Amino acid sequence: MIKRPALLLTVLLVIALIVVVTYKIQTDPFNNTASSEQNSEMMQEFGSIYSVYQHNCLTCHGRNGEGQSGFPSLQKTTFSVEEIKQIITTGRGEMPAFPHITELQLSQLAEMVKQLSD
Repeated sequence: MIKRPALLLTVLLVIALIVVVTYKIQTDPFNNTASSEQNSEMMQEFGSIYSVYQHNCLTCHGRNGEGQSGFPSLQKTTFSVEEIKQIITTGRGEMPAFPHITELQLSQLAEMVKQLSD
């Protein structure tokens, strides 16, 4: 029989806490620290509009549009460029609107998102 149930319970709780914290760190959708090499690759491909993407979209949709836990991938979008522009401007579902993005940025960002799905 167990002589020290409090000690066993404490050890089990510590192990469970370690497992939970490790899981959260690995699946945190807001932990998007892209290396400078990865960022420069995206900057080369998409130019300065990628910095707008980083500031407004990366947290939920990921570095390459792959989507994060609970957020959709942009790599599989079937929306047209015009539909993407509308969604960025007005929001959709849980996605907020981004009315502060200029018309030029909006066009470039929508084109970039469409290219991610090609």
